[in-house]
Amino acid sequence: MRYEILEQRHIDECATGFVAAYENEPWTFERAREYLEDLFKTPRSIGFCAYENDLFVGAVFCREIVGSQFNRLSIEEFFVIPSMQRKGYGNALIDVVRRHVCNNDLGAITLMTERDNPAITFYEKGGFSNVEGMAFLADKTM
Repeated sequence: MRYEILEQRHIDECATGFVAAYENEPWTFERAREYLEDLFKTPRSIGFCAYENDLFVGAVFCREIVGSQFNRLSIEEFFVIPSMQRKGYGNALIDVVRRHVCNNDLGAITLMTERDNPAITFYEKGGFSNVEGMAFLADKTM
């Protein structure tokens, strides 16, 4: 498996992979591309793409967040194409993120996902856990 630091040239193949990974949601290539490009252009963003030979497998889009005592890395988007899921590629991408965090003296890795997302089991098996005292809120009245 090969990893590359996310660059502008990766956005189109990431958008294609994203649409495939979220096939149960109504993403179009254009909307996915716009979304991922916005993440890519966020200040302090970093991301990684995974390949098996020359096949795009998945990607992770992150951003460094400045904190009062230490900076942390927030995973903003993470996906593996369906045909390559449950084969260790997601864990390998998380390991790349962990190495980046260690090599750059960041204090933590954080992420948010929907409570009923099946990926929660994947994250928990990988060492992530709910943070007591934290809440994610949304205004759904609009």
